[in-house]
Amino acid sequence: MEVLDIVHSPDVILAQTPYPLAKEVLDDLVKQHDIFYISNRDEKAAGATEEWLSHWEFPEAELIAMMDDKQPYLSECQYLIDDRAKTLVQFVEDFNWKYTYGSISTPDSDGSNERKAFGLLFDYNRALTDVPNIYLAPTWAGIRYYLEKKGVLDGRNLDTTVCA
Repeated sequence: MEVLDIVHSPDVILAQTPYPLAKEVLDDLVKQHDIFYISNRDEKAAGATEEWLSHWEFPEAELIAMMDDKQPYLSECQYLIDDRAKTLVQFVEDFNWKYTYGSISTPDSDGSNERKAFGLLFDYNRALTDVPNIYLAPTWAGIRYYLEKKGVLDGRNLDTTVCA
């Protein structure tokens, strides 16, 4: 709990620098999609998180800060950018979403209604590269590449929600 208190402190949050190209990728996403931010930081850290996003000029979007499971907040999202392996897998394998919005509800679908998750590639999540609809890249330039390749940034899938 001590470590969580430290990483959720405003001083630590505000001292962080964003990954190169993260802001630019989100700037492009917000032009075509609704986005919102979900933070697993303590709700008391929401102010510092909002200040950090503003300071680094990230696109304005709703911020949800909570220590609970992210899944209930992802119900309307078709695309996710996240750093947790568990969240990525749960997101693409959510049966309720597939049944309501995805390929199960549209059997002749070409896959465009499937959920897709994107993230940075680390040693701890390397095994996810074999999971369908999860795309991991070593940098945000790679995430941009996958977003373009999968039609999220080229206009094929407009007016969907991206969670970051």
